[in-house]
Amino acid sequence: MANPLPNPASDTAPTRLLLLGCGDPCSEALDQMLRLAGFRVVAAASVEAAKRWSDGEPFDVAVVDLDGAPLASVASLQSLGTAHQVPEIVVIESESRPGDGLAALKLGAAAVLRAPWTVDELRLVLERAARSARDRRELAALRVYVPQAALDAVVGRSAAAQQLREQLVLAAQSDRPVLLTGDSGSGKHLAARTIHALSRRAAGQVITVDCATTSSELLERLLFGQETDRQTVWEIAREGTVVLDEVGAMTPALQRRLADVLRTRALEDSVRPGVVVNARVIATQRSGASGTATTECITDELHRHWRRGAIHVPSLHERRSDIPLMAAAIRERLGPQLGVHLPELARDEVLRLMGEEWPGNVRQLEHAVIRLLTTRATTPAPASQSPLTAALGSGWTIERLERAYIEQVLDTVDGNQSRAAEVLGIDRRTLYRKLREYREAV
Repeated sequence: MANPLPNPASDTAPTRLLLLGCGDPCSEALDQMLRLAGFRVVAAASVEAAKRWSDGEPFDVAVVDLDGAPLASVASLQSLGTAHQVPEIVVIESESRPGDGLAALKLGAAAVLRAPWTVDELRLVLERAARSARDRRELAALRVYVPQAALDAVVGRSAAAQQLREQLVLAAQSDRPVLLTGDSGSGKHLAARTIHALSRRAAGQVITVDCATTSSELLERLLFGQETDRQTVWEIAREGTVVLDEVGAMTPALQRRLADVLRTRALEDSVRPGVVVNARVIATQRSGASGTATTECITDELHRHWRRGAIHVPSLHERRSDIPLMAAAIRERLGPQLGVHLPELARDEVLRLMGEEWPGNVRQLEHAVIRLLTTRATTPAPASQSPLTAALGSGWTIERLERAYIEQVLDTVDGNQSRAAEVLGIDRRTLYRKLREYREAV
């Protein structure tokens, strides 16, 4: 143990290392060796003493020298912080108690060094342990940041909104198929995108298939393939997410074939056999007039896949107290898009919004807020920022302003109508209908 260790691998700051069991000459020599190698060493006689030295900064690695520290120290180290703050534990086994190494592993140690160990072995073990600790903390940080960023889109503090967010987080943690039910305009597509953004598939793409407006022949080609040289949606999505909008609109025959795909995760009854289905499947189905999901149009074979993964997206009348926050969120998003300053809604306007029934739910609320705000827009930004700025002061009607706004968004997304519908916050079918009306008006 006379030769100093090479410099420890470090992604950012030097590895912060806790050394338990210091006191005897051997441990003191190990302490000096680690310090010379560039580790930030805190030597302590016990875990309680280590807590006083931690200063709130987590240790990357804890080295427990069983010649000077009791075996119970390994278990006690679990109390140094939350799960992602607990250091990786490396145990140096005592020559006089060779069985303690195995016991330490059972108590949570990441690695055990048995005598006679070498400097190179210690260096390798410490580097791996430090890297593992940092990876664990970074992953924990991402799990806090990414869900929060994605969940911010689900606006509201009501019990219904909070329950929805919790369900979306849980759904994102598995690959189980999900069925999102709710009234038209309640935000099922937003919920589907949120599940995708929270999941391990977030880096993949989302492909939406509108089962209500797509012919059965085209659905069959998209889902099961009819041509050997054309990919199905599963192959295009790869490990992303496929959203089947209004899945109950599919014919019973296609639903049964879809159920087979979900069961086998492969295209067997297809001209493209052997294709493995790796994509996550999220389906949506709107509620009927009674407020319950119209799942009677979904076959039993397919419905079995949703029984453990059905999520109800609440309508506005179930979360009326969220309307002020939702209106404020719409205002914050709309201002930069239009390039104008939008004043806050007056209290009586908010109360009036809360008193409406909103059969069109979030989508209808958004249109109402847009109408209120764009007619009261003040302090326009410089005209170069938006071609709509001049329109607000030119006496344009809401219909003309809406058309100009839609056309500007389409231009921004290079004519991609699906992407434009997402930016506009409206259903794709609504956008298609408006564009058709614009064409017919010419």
